Parts: sequence; C-alpha cells; structure tokens
Amino acid sequence: MLKLTLTLLLSFSVGYLFAQHDTVYMHLAKKRIRPIAIKRPPEAISLQGFGSSPFMAITYDRRFARRVNGFGAFAGIGASSVKDITKDKTVLTIPVGVNYLFGKHTDFIELGGGVTFVTNYLDIFNSVTDDKAGYYCHVSLGYRHQPVLGGVFYRVGVSPLYSPQESGMSYYFGLGYNLKRATK
Repeated sequence: MLKLTLTLLLSFSVGYLFAQHDTVYMHLAKKRIRPIAIKRPPEAISLQGFGSSPFMAITYDRRFARRVNGFGAFAGIGASSVKDITKDKTVLTIPVGVNYLFGKHTDFIELGGGVTFVTNYLDIFNSVTDDKAGYYCHVSLGYRHQPVLGGVFYRVGVSPLYSPQESGMSYYFGLGYNLKRATK
C-alpha cells in the first residue's frame, strides 16, 4: 500500500510540474497578471499585399513553439494578371519562408526571409519578361500586431526582393485572423 501511495504521489507531482510549463503570463494594464495556457502553436491566415509575393497572396503562418513570439514559418499562394507586350498573362506566386517575432504580448517586430516561386519570370514592376518559371528571394522587416487569444491581426513593413534579373524594394501590408489556440 505504501508503494502504491508513493507512486501516485510522485506521478501527480511530476504531472503538476510539467503542466506549469505550458502557462504564459500576460500583464494587464492594471499590472495584474493573468495566466494563459497555450494549447498548440499559434496559427494565422492572412491576405497580404506585396512583400514576399509581388502581388496579393493568401498566406498561412504558424509558430514553431507554443507561444506567439519566436520562430515560425509561412507559406502562401497568390495570382495576378499582368500585361505582356502582346497579351495579358496570369502569374501564380507561391511564397514560402521563415520568420522570427521579437516582442511580448501582442506587438512584435517581424524579421523573416524566404523564396517566392513564380510561374513566369517577371520584373519587379509587373511586366512579364519570359514564359519560364522563376523565383524571388525576399527579406522582410516590419511590425505585427497579433493577439494571443485569437482574433484579427495586421502587419506592415518593408521587403527587399532579389531575383536573378534584378532587385527592388517592396512595402507590404497584411490583414488576417489569428486562430484561437489559448484559453484564459
């Protein structure tokens, strides 16, 4: 009976210690602290204009850890119709990359980079220059407001674009929804 009691007591103690690891503390304006348990890594879906995709794109962003800041990855898909010398063409873009969010609570500095695959080579100013597929490398530096408990988030920043033919600077903006992954 003593062995069973000690085993149960030790099991509950270890479980209690590991359960405290998943709690994030969020300071309120009145300096009170409220615990928020993160269930899974935060995920967000957004509509992004320019930046990693030279046009509009729908992107999916996910953090690697169970916290809003830190390392994460994103992927998206976008399309646009551009005028060539003879006809209009539709260009499909697929941006993928990694990013890191510096900050606490809901306001972050975002630093990221990656590659955007395009169905036609094009210059930064939306003129199709070749019918072959290509890519852009991109870096992003910006501001992101993303709530912990889910809801609407936005991001703005600057993104240099580099391709084998040329390079250029693009500003980006995004509006999206942070999926609810935390509980009070």
